[in-house]
Amino acid sequence: MSMKAEKNGKPLVIGMGEVLWDLLPAGKQLGGAPANFAYHAHALGAEALVVSRVGHDPLGGELLSRLQGVGLRTDGITTDPSAPSCRQHLRLPCASSISTCASTSGPEKLSWNRWNWPM
Repeated sequence: MSMKAEKNGKPLVIGMGEVLWDLLPAGKQLGGAPANFAYHAHALGAEALVVSRVGHDPLGGELLSRLQGVGLRTDGITTDPSAPSCRQHLRLPCASSISTCASTSGPEKLSWNRWNWPM
């Protein structure tokens, strides 16, 4: 198995897991360690693919558009019609956070935790 992307010969890096919005006092920022990892690998010259799941909602659409806008592949991201896209409210300066996805629904209800693996 080759670790090169088929079309351009660059190494293929895959960030698999949650992608979410970090809601900061100054505004929304892309978040989630796998998406951050893919972004930085892309900045270093790799082809980067994010594998995750977002809600079929406006925030999910914005996540997909923003990831594509910074050059990341999103063909590994599926949408969930019944679970919301994740967002995390961050309070500064103490950096405490409250995840609106996990507050009452439990981890099985998170959009990124309900992948349908394409086979």
